[in-house]
Amino acid sequence: ELIFDAYYKTVGNLLRTTQLPDITGFNNVVTNETSLTNYGYELTLTYRPLPATSPVQWTVSVNGALNKDILTHLPGDARQLIQVDGDGNKTLFRVGRNSLSNYLLTTQGVYASTNDVPIDPATGLRYRMETGQYFQAGDPNWVDRDGNYIMDINDYAIAGNSQPLVTGGLQSMLIYKNFNFNISASYIAFRDVINAALSARLQYLGAPFDKKSIVDFNSVDYWKRSGSNAAYPNPFDYTRTGALNPYRADQTLFQEDGSYFKINTITVGYLLNKNLTHRYGINTVRVYGTCNNVYTFSSYSGPNAENVSALGRVQSNGYPIPRSWNLGLNVEF
Repeated sequence: ELIFDAYYKTVGNLLRTTQLPDITGFNNVVTNETSLTNYGYELTLTYRPLPATSPVQWTVSVNGALNKDILTHLPGDARQLIQVDGDGNKTLFRVGRNSLSNYLLTTQGVYASTNDVPIDPATGLRYRMETGQYFQAGDPNWVDRDGNYIMDINDYAIAGNSQPLVTGGLQSMLIYKNFNFNISASYIAFRDVINAALSARLQYLGAPFDKKSIVDFNSVDYWKRSGSNAAYPNPFDYTRTGALNPYRADQTLFQEDGSYFKINTITVGYLLNKNLTHRYGINTVRVYGTCNNVYTFSSYSGPNAENVSALGRVQSNGYPIPRSWNLGLNVEF
């Protein structure tokens, strides 16, 4: 059995807070000038691989959806808006793109030595922060997109895809005589996740007198000495950490593939013989065992590729999702 659906939907008059000039006397105003378009395709396939005469009945159902959304209008006919949250994370809203786009610095590794830092031929000065802090050995190598040898807001760019392109699930039901075996799974493909948990953990190293600075980072490939090649910047340059913020989350250094395939539940059940249960005035008795949150297959190195925000940032606060085991009994009179 094959079911295919396609949809196209335009949504208008969405509410959005818009900043106002200082001369108005107000900070912002709520308008309904935002609109977007949603479209996609959904496919469901149900298959029974064994013949009807087989003593084993097996049904497999797979579904998948490809969804996209396009921002079509912004307040004041703006082409794009940049929104900064309380943690400094930037979100770009650009007409013609998806409604939520990560706006990140592009990390090209770490400067092995100070001689590797670009020098402005016009001034003879090294590549530097907007605050005047010069880059040196052990600092992150961020792309200078506007070529002014100053790291500023103009060096940010759209990176990755925070919205999953493909989502879906799988159901398998196997029945043999009085036994049944069910598996339920889900998956997400082509989504990028910001490993904010790792970013926050490494940022603790910049405050050596804070109790949180006791961090196990033996597995982190960080810069140790001049000339060494590393994936992560020097975590012990305490005098410059505040100005540079080398482990900030708004960079591609912490962006990973957030695709996963998760086995949600496995259930094994047995239906007692009705000739036995009918003797006691009982129609059916079924015993079963279920395991929840069985296993997740993913290359993501963070806590949980499933527990992320709409912008693909991991939400590691709180307790992890536990694996649970249940035993049950269903009795029908």
